[in-house]
Amino acid sequence: MGPSLLLDKSTLQSLSHNEMAILRRYFSLVVPPILLVEILADLKKQAGSGRKPSVPDLARRIVPSSSLPILPSYRDLINAELTGTRIAMDHRPILLRGRGVRSADGKRGTVVDSSSEEQALLRWQQGDFEAAEELLAEQYRRAISEMDVEALQRQLQSEYSKSLKLDSLEATAEFVEDLVESANPELLLRWFFGEALGESILPDSVLTRAGAPSGLGQRFPYLSYCLKVSLLFHFGLAFRHITTRPTNRIDLEYCFYLPFTLGFSSGDQLHRDLFEHVALPKNDFCYGDDLKHDFRRLLSHREHDPEALEAVKPPELAPDSFTCRMWEKHMKPVSQRRENLAKSLSPEEQQRLIEQLRTMMDGEMDHDTAPECHQDFLFRKMQIHRDGPCVCGSSKSFGECCGAGIE
Repeated sequence: MGPSLLLDKSTLQSLSHNEMAILRRYFSLVVPPILLVEILADLKKQAGSGRKPSVPDLARRIVPSSSLPILPSYRDLINAELTGTRIAMDHRPILLRGRGVRSADGKRGTVVDSSSEEQALLRWQQGDFEAAEELLAEQYRRAISEMDVEALQRQLQSEYSKSLKLDSLEATAEFVEDLVESANPELLLRWFFGEALGESILPDSVLTRAGAPSGLGQRFPYLSYCLKVSLLFHFGLAFRHITTRPTNRIDLEYCFYLPFTLGFSSGDQLHRDLFEHVALPKNDFCYGDDLKHDFRRLLSHREHDPEALEAVKPPELAPDSFTCRMWEKHMKPVSQRRENLAKSLSPEEQQRLIEQLRTMMDGEMDHDTAPECHQDFLFRKMQIHRDGPCVCGSSKSFGECCGAGIE
């Protein structure tokens, strides 16, 4: 566990299993829904199109590497904000689901059950795909192939070239910032919901709240953030600061999840170009190849220094090490060696601990427990196959590793 890190599919594909083990040791992997969609789409890639990891292999990489629940979709987050849920943009992964419970001793907490996306990942590990998923993969591939981004760019140029001149992406970002602050909120929201989200119905109550004196950004900060990202892409494309690569519109969705992570690593040029203009104050970016190089250095250090396996912090590398920089910025001082709590407990103490945890998970429903309230605990329930990758991140299966002896 370490600083949160969002990966796009290109970076996930580039990392070996040993490098993924390094990621799990020093980072907490943040998984957005768009990553799963892109992985599933590989089902319909033609055989022989490249020696890239298969869908089952990519699913196996995610499960032991991510100790965090899969993020809600940005659409669900926007809808939740519009209906009164506060969306905290504080670089912590966000949850919209979970059962509030109260244990027998009065402690409050949340139990998060396995989501449908997480259950799908388990099936994908085994090569088990539902007919609807195969259809979705086919539709995704077809939609990408039918995108005529060049025609869209020509259309936007004809609309804006006579009245606007934006000669750089930086100038475009400044224009978008001013536009969101000064333009009619109703017009902005109708464009965003119609053009960016493809939804034609916008509740009047939303327009009323957005037009209040406090402003769009004050009322709906997450919606406002997504609006700015979408407008930057829109005008950046119009003035040729963004290429007409068909998948760029899909790749843009990764940027919608920057408020819920500290780090972002991508091998995509679009992300590299946009990052400085859409990043929040604590966000850091690492190009995919640079992250892979960083992990290789950490692996080499571990081979020459076996004691590094027991260290909590990453070893001191060169000043340009992304891993070391993230730990220095975001992690509190910790003990130098990892300790296995289970090994320090007697069998009786382990059993008492299990019973205590089970009592907390099976507590009575507590409707007063809200995400913003003080909570004493949070449990995430996970399912795993015995022959699937172990949750500890080793190269062994669960049955051969942490699940040995469990019937």
